[in-house]
Amino acid sequence: MDSEAQESPLLQWKPDDYGGVKVNLTEPMTTEDFVPKPVPGKKGIWIKLADGLENLIAPAKAEGFKYHHAESDYLMLVSWLSDLHNTIPANASHRIGIAAFVLNRVWKLPTGVIKEGEGVWAGAEREVAEETGIKTTFKEVLAFRESHKSFSEKRKTDIMFLCELIMKPGTFEIKKEKTEIYAAKWMPIEEYVNQPWNQEKELFRFMANICLKISHEIEYVGFSTVRTTTSTGRESYLYCNTDHANLLNATRGPASTSTPTSR
Repeated sequence: MDSEAQESPLLQWKPDDYGGVKVNLTEPMTTEDFVPKPVPGKKGIWIKLADGLENLIAPAKAEGFKYHHAESDYLMLVSWLSDLHNTIPANASHRIGIAAFVLNRVWKLPTGVIKEGEGVWAGAEREVAEETGIKTTFKEVLAFRESHKSFSEKRKTDIMFLCELIMKPGTFEIKKEKTEIYAAKWMPIEEYVNQPWNQEKELFRFMANICLKISHEIEYVGFSTVRTTTSTGRESYLYCNTDHANLLNATRGPASTSTPTSR
């Protein structure tokens, strides 16, 4: 940045929490108004351009900014200023999916992708309801799988959580979601495990065998939720050993958790 540059009234930097500065541009601005303020002693600069301010991309890149990420309503640009090692985090690189086993002496495996801002437990319940009409309550995470370079031009990581859910009373009848599901039915766990798809696909065979073990009441402890809050007061969930989660939730009372964890 030119140390002699004059600050534009439309371009006000604010400090971030990591030794850098940020600016959020939402109003129309000419390229002549795009005059960055010098920020001595700061490590980096983030510029968030609202949709419609594409005219500022070229002058920003001329000032040394690079693309970081984009959403439907904004583009984020960043510039590293320090002589120290660049510690700007890469764009989010993971997609979270779920596979939900519903326990009622028989099993079902709806799958899907977690929505923005949605917990794993909530996504599992939602996917089952959307695809089959079955209402469930999350019990625990049984396992999870990660696969690297798997989507978005082979640059992202795909993580899938295998969850156990308990069917709520009165929702046994399946209402298939026709645009996503070819077929859906209840079946004994042994029949599900022995399907050719599960036997030919190693990952699904491993997951099916975990659920077979649980259905036979063989000891298997997964991860359940303990509801907590962040330092700013936002709701958050800790996933830990189910036995320990039960202990934590019991000591805090029924209001501390919104999902059952006991076996």
